[in-house]
Amino acid sequence: MLIAKNILTDERYLPYTEKNYEEIINNKDNLVCPYCKNKVIFVNGQEKIEHFRHKVENNCSFEPETIEHLNMKLFLINSLKLNKEQVEVNLGYSKPDLFIKEKNLAIEVQHSPISEQKFIERTSNYSKNGIYVLWIFDSCLYKKRVASFLRKAHELYFGRVYFFIKNKIVPIHFKPKQVWVEEKEIPEYIDNFEDYKNNGFEPYYNKVGGYYKTLKTEKEIEFGKTIDIKLENLLFSRNNWKTNNYLIAKFNDEVFWKK
Repeated sequence: MLIAKNILTDERYLPYTEKNYEEIINNKDNLVCPYCKNKVIFVNGQEKIEHFRHKVENNCSFEPETIEHLNMKLFLINSLKLNKEQVEVNLGYSKPDLFIKEKNLAIEVQHSPISEQKFIERTSNYSKNGIYVLWIFDSCLYKKRVASFLRKAHELYFGRVYFFIKNKIVPIHFKPKQVWVEEKEIPEYIDNFEDYKNNGFEPYYNKVGGYYKTLKTEKEIEFGKTIDIKLENLLFSRNNWKTNNYLIAKFNDEVFWKK
């Protein structure tokens, strides 16, 4: 996690942007998780992003994070110029990675696979509470067979998903993958042996193939232009999907796949 709280003063610490190491070190015995209130440790390794982790294993509802997930959050914090009060906010019904109250906007960054059901539930929870949600996915989640939660996000975001690729946010469109079926001749099945050519020794042949076949399970991707990550470039809209109204936020990017 990026945020820890001083149990004595209720101060929140975001060390990466504030660089207030001295204050954090001086209060190391008072650092707790904002959610479960258990002790946390400040991790300040040379090869790792500065962050906090629980001192001992516990049943905290805040899920353990990878360095990749932390890096995605830090990228957005810096790009959107967010402060520590907008990071890892506990809304009660959900804990978005980033939350901008004045915009009613929750931002979820996803590095690991999730179930389709969990994706819909989290999106629905925000919508029921009048919060728009912006999903950002790590590009490592793309496989030839697109995961069901990515397919749902693709539908929800009007034919796009936003991928984090080498410290950039890029809109991606999934399109049906087509493969060329080579033309070939196959023997035609004939009931009577006498009907074969050349006194019953040579079958007739039919030509098959010579066309493009659309695969159901594999998709190709189209890349849009890199997103200019600013709050003013966000659009807020409602998407009806299977009789449900979802509040979503998307960037003002072009519909590049219809050109």
